[in-house]
Amino acid sequence: LLGAISAAHADCGRERVTVVGGPAEQDRACAALSKVGDYFARGGFQIQFELTVRFVTQVELNDSSTAHQSVSGYYRANNNEILMLRANAPWTSERKPWHLSWDEEIGLSILEHEVAHAALAYIMGGNYERLPHAWHEALAYAIQISLMKPELRAKVLTKFPAVQAFGSTLEINDVVYAFDPDVFAVAAYKTYVKNGDIEFLKQAIDLKFELSDPTGF
Repeated sequence: LLGAISAAHADCGRERVTVVGGPAEQDRACAALSKVGDYFARGGFQIQFELTVRFVTQVELNDSSTAHQSVSGYYRANNNEILMLRANAPWTSERKPWHLSWDEEIGLSILEHEVAHAALAYIMGGNYERLPHAWHEALAYAIQISLMKPELRAKVLTKFPAVQAFGSTLEINDVVYAFDPDVFAVAAYKTYVKNGDIEFLKQAIDLKFELSDPTGF
């Protein structure tokens, strides 16, 4: 097993990136970094990732608000690390994002979600912690769904035909997120598209939503 795992600095041709995983996992991590990095570059942001991507058999959140909650992936801002569930982990059969079965495409999309968190942290620097948790998730979900292939994005949106864009920025909060993360993600994506995609992202990054009309855009 140890022989199948590699952990080399300057992975993906990036000086400060380390990927801990097998060859296929390294390829997925590099693909996610490139795809997310290119997306932000088109919006005028150049990301120099300083990141460790670690593929593991189980990912758990364990903080004051969650009691060992199993998740598919998690970005740790305090040490620039992504923990990502392995494709062959037993837990993948239980993961049904947007009511879709886990497959390679879904796994890559979830990894892109976590890389989007890392990109936002890089851009925002010290302001990253000022962005409320629900906004972190809303932006990462919006970017994730934007990056999906059209066929996968259509599958996701078709599962939730009644979900609309948020009518107010106040709806982007932890209560709405916790009630149904899948619905929250679709609403976040539709809000993102409705309000100019990357321009909406720039407003959030600049914390301008705090100054905007809370009744909507």
